Amino acid sequence: AGSYVGAAAAFGTPVDATGITGDLQLVNDGGGASPTDLCEALPAGTLAGRIALVDRGNCEFGLKGLNAQNAGATGMI
Repeated sequence: AGSYVGAAAAFGTPVDATGITGDLQLVNDGGGASPTDLCEALPAGTLAGRIALVDRGNCEFGLKGLNAQNAGATGMI
């Protein structure tokens, strides 16, 4: 709980001064050494309306962002 400062990614839609709010959901992609890194795609709608919380893991951030977007997430941390 609380407010936190973040930095925008070098990809995707920029966040404006209004920001984004929503429920966080720790991702579980069920694969690899870290099932919370979102390196594996999730079914469409799995993260609908939620902000995906992911670990660094072993894949690049663009793939994580694409997987989050395709699963319906409104943002990713």
